[in-house]
Amino acid sequence: MKRRPASRHQELGLTRALPMARGSKTSGGSSMNETFPDRSPDETTLLRTENAPSRTSYLRGVIGKLDLTLRPMIPAGSIVQIDTGQREISPKKDWTDDFQRPIYFLKTKDGYFCGWCELDEDSQWLTLIPHPLSSTPSRRWKYGTEVENLGRVMSVVIRPEERI
Repeated sequence: MKRRPASRHQELGLTRALPMARGSKTSGGSSMNETFPDRSPDETTLLRTENAPSRTSYLRGVIGKLDLTLRPMIPAGSIVQIDTGQREISPKKDWTDDFQRPIYFLKTKDGYFCGWCELDEDSQWLTLIPHPLSSTPSRRWKYGTEVENLGRVMSVVIRPEERI
């Protein structure tokens, strides 16, 4: 007899993260604040990975206060897990709605950006597409020379809104 999951979260393979006290020690002995900053940075950036396994194909980033590209879906302070093995930009036919649409983490000479991406027909130009409710305009770079796709965002941890 097949066992039925106790909740919708278990059915989808999701687990709930329990909050840790600010400044508490992780199992490795380092402060939680070293990898999960107390406050959102102004700019989107990568988080340190010094305690991660050396051969991991994942990076973590944090969405900065000034990066409104996917707000309100992914607000400032959100932590994203990036799969560096998935760098190919998916064509429109691969997704049907905004929740299936792949999100990518990009590196440019101006900094890091996180959002939906599209390539032109010749794969010469990459366009960063903002959420329809965001006031941020789209951005465009010469693909491969002006922008590097660090990978596809696989998970997002949305922190409660910060009080300024």
